Amino acid sequence: MAAGHQLIDDYTRYPFYVKMFTNASFPTTVGGAAPDALVESLVISGNENIVRRSFSELLASRLHELMITLLPIINASGSIFVVCSNFMACIF
Repeated sequence: MAAGHQLIDDYTRYPFYVKMFTNASFPTTVGGAAPDALVESLVISGNENIVRRSFSELLASRLHELMITLLPIINASGSIFVVCSNFMACIF
């Protein structure tokens, strides 16, 4: 969740996003940390099967728009952990 906070907390610098998050029932203040519940609702993490299933569910829900950002993380051995060797194959 730390990687998700690093990305999403940056959005709280902008009043537009603070208003959008607050209107979506995630009360947020300008420059403040994003609520954990917001990060958990926006970030998909897990192994390839979990990520594939989550994307399949999102795509099946007939979204009008889906923004995808890859969040590289460091695993316990210090190397970058990659969920999908071929990202497009993972989501389609």
